[in-house]
Amino acid sequence: MPFLPIAERELRVAARRRATYRTRFFAVLIALVAFAWQFLWLTRSRLPSTMHGRITFTTISGLAFVYCLFIGARVTADCLSEEKREGTLGLLFLTDLKGYDVVFGKLVASSLNAVYGLLAIFPILAICLLLGGVSFALFSKTVLALLTTLFFSLATGILVSTYNRLERLAMFFTILVILFVTFAPLIFLGLLMNSTGANDWPLFIISPAFMVVALVDSGTSGSLPPAAFWGSLSLTWLMTFGFLSRASFKLPHSWQEKGFKPLASKLETFTRPKINTVNRKKFRSEALEINPFFWLTLRGRDKLDHAWGFVIAIIVIWFLGFLGVGRVMWDYDLLFPTLLFIHAFLKIWVTSEACTRLVEDRRSGALELLLSTPLDVKEIIRGQHLALRRQFAAPFLLLIVLESLCFFLGIAGREMNWSKKLFLPASIILFAADFFTLRWVAMWVGLNATGVNRAVLKTALLVLTMPWLIYICLSTLLRFFHFRSPAPPHSIMAPACWIGIALLTNLILLRWAKPRLLSRFRILATQPLRANL
Repeated sequence: MPFLPIAERELRVAARRRATYRTRFFAVLIALVAFAWQFLWLTRSRLPSTMHGRITFTTISGLAFVYCLFIGARVTADCLSEEKREGTLGLLFLTDLKGYDVVFGKLVASSLNAVYGLLAIFPILAICLLLGGVSFALFSKTVLALLTTLFFSLATGILVSTYNRLERLAMFFTILVILFVTFAPLIFLGLLMNSTGANDWPLFIISPAFMVVALVDSGTSGSLPPAAFWGSLSLTWLMTFGFLSRASFKLPHSWQEKGFKPLASKLETFTRPKINTVNRKKFRSEALEINPFFWLTLRGRDKLDHAWGFVIAIIVIWFLGFLGVGRVMWDYDLLFPTLLFIHAFLKIWVTSEACTRLVEDRRSGALELLLSTPLDVKEIIRGQHLALRRQFAAPFLLLIVLESLCFFLGIAGREMNWSKKLFLPASIILFAADFFTLRWVAMWVGLNATGVNRAVLKTALLVLTMPWLIYICLSTLLRFFHFRSPAPPHSIMAPACWIGIALLTNLILLRWAKPRLLSRFRILATQPLRANL
């Protein structure tokens, strides 16, 4: 038997896929757009030309680092858990295959396009060498850091996928592990120990992000020794191979149904609320009278507690911060990005809940069986909307009220331009509008998608990311043609343009998704599952 037979087969199959070539093309296209945008922006600034190459290099390499850090949650977090759900993983171990054969084979199969996408960006980074301000040593170290971060992310996804069976949980825990390993050392060591990293850098090398810190420091102050970068690089590779080795050892023992109990299931045993039989029957009878699909979606009563628990946790954290630093918690520079982050997380949560039931039911064939009952399409969609409102409406309303209160208390007695005063209310309005739009778009995309993660990612790109891209491109074009910024810092045009573009995008997407969902629901639910989008 050849060495790593699964990897060899997957490489031959991937060479004939169109997606392999499209990935490289779009990666280069996005890198070129980012390069052109940054270069055009710098040509209108008063910075010396020697700084153009360094700033452009830093921008593109920073975007590439974020891509490498989180791509594992997209491509490898579900590669082994999918095999467990389909019951095909055990068939592989009926042969002479070992655990490392399956792990490395799946790693190659899932990560090939991600690696190709990163390799396609390197020539764009090399252009910055010609612009000046970037040395060949810095370019080489950046390439090594990006490759190391990429394989660390992929190995983390493989390890988490070994321990999980559900798609959403695998993706969630992959992101959680990556964030913890990357940022926890910098936060806890930097804040709790009051360390700057200049003298105590050996404590920080466990974080993959410290490679970026060392690279930035090498081009600025130079306070960190060269061993800081190489130590962080070596330790990240050590964690990568450790994750792959652990996955190779665990996989042959984790595919059996009786021997498999993921970490999420163990946590669920302690966190699931205790519901007595009387309350369970009462909720079942009430929900079935309202809508059968509503009861089917909310069978897990713990979903309601999770939404309330998240909002209460935010309130407790903010209150503790207020006790510690006082009115700093009302500062605009801290409040606005924090609210944007919380809103983005909650929107992705709503997207996941809106599409998961349709994706899983269509994949299992349950959706087609539902359509053979007296339930029609409108009742199924209405049941999903009722479940989302029951789960999120009250916690989100409380969160909006508290955010509005913090906003008015924060601007009371302070001199602040109208742009800052209106950005926070605009974000709250957009939060409510996105909640309404995401329900329809996520259900339509989920009905067409082959997996939950794919549906969540596409919906987030359409509803959440597209308005920001349009606004940034519009601002850049107007500045390039010597116009004033469409959003001057002292005027109300900034929030007006931002929320106007976002609401217009929501309206267009809503008119695109809603009629298609109502008219083609039954057709798609009865067709064989395939990538329709």
